[in-house]
Amino acid sequence: MEALYFSPMLLGVNLILAVAIAATALWFMARPLPGPAYWMTGAWLLVSGVLLFFLFVLTRNPVVNVVANTLQLTGEAVLLLGIFRFLGRPLPWWIVPGSAGLIILVNTHYWLTSGNSDFLMMIYSLIAGLLPLQAVYVLMCVREEPATRPARLLVGICLALYSLVTLARAWFSGQGWLQAQPYVQPFESFSYLLPYNFAIPALVMGFIGMVLMSMQRILAASRANAEQARQNVLRFERLLNVSSAGIAVIKDGHLTDANVQLEALTGRSREHLLGLSVEELFPRRARGNLPMLLHQADGSLVDIDIRRQDGSSFPGEVRIIPLNEEGPGDVVVELRDISHRRELEEELK
Repeated sequence: MEALYFSPMLLGVNLILAVAIAATALWFMARPLPGPAYWMTGAWLLVSGVLLFFLFVLTRNPVVNVVANTLQLTGEAVLLLGIFRFLGRPLPWWIVPGSAGLIILVNTHYWLTSGNSDFLMMIYSLIAGLLPLQAVYVLMCVREEPATRPARLLVGICLALYSLVTLARAWFSGQGWLQAQPYVQPFESFSYLLPYNFAIPALVMGFIGMVLMSMQRILAASRANAEQARQNVLRFERLLNVSSAGIAVIKDGHLTDANVQLEALTGRSREHLLGLSVEELFPRRARGNLPMLLHQADGSLVDIDIRRQDGSSFPGEVRIIPLNEEGPGDVVVELRDISHRRELEEELK
């Protein structure tokens, strides 16, 4: 245990555990962004495999060894699937059963035939080193979504470094197998400790890049939404001012927006209209049905007198509709001057 404590293995496990916790937080905060769920699942599978391998070092149980190696490779594969999912590319699902099935066969054969541990490590490292190459290619070659390109390059470089170090481990293990070198404990093996010194830090940096990719996408989406909202406001203001009727937006019984036609109808400036109680638009004798009209907001036309700023009034017509379709809330009040129509009606009478 003392040798394990002073080896980089313990630090490597803590780093992977930190990545798993951070990936869980990222998934929780970035839902429903595609990708983080895979990163979280892959990181926890990787942590489980590494912890089981520690248990194998203590117990030398073959089943624990097979399960530990399988979980580690499965975790790496799922982690990489998250990159394809994030970028909207078809998922190469075959890498999960392919890598897990191959290591199970080789690992089981190793225990049944008392095989060479360097050979087992070589096969494991070859699989682990080749897995990221597809993701590296996609990260480097994708042209869409320029906002995430800097982070994508960071992830691609880190995964390429991880792959290079892991393949170097496979080469050193292969050399040990060919030279029939005697077995040493994992925390004393140069080839086994190589990923803990270089590959795992690269994987941690790669995950930081994944977090940056997520944040950049969220930020880009927020900017797009803000621009869309600004365009919607501009369109709404144009519609208000194009209409021949006076229009006001009412929230909690007070005006929050008004067009220039309403200013002309009431003789009040926009600054005076904003924040004004809706009741002030009508003379006292016409306010009796106003609460019911605001509550119903069914779009029906209602004849009602409209009050000017100087206290005088004129015959008007009002239509009240909800601003939002999902339920009660802000309403839009449309007012028209029907004095000319009243005069014609009187002449007809």
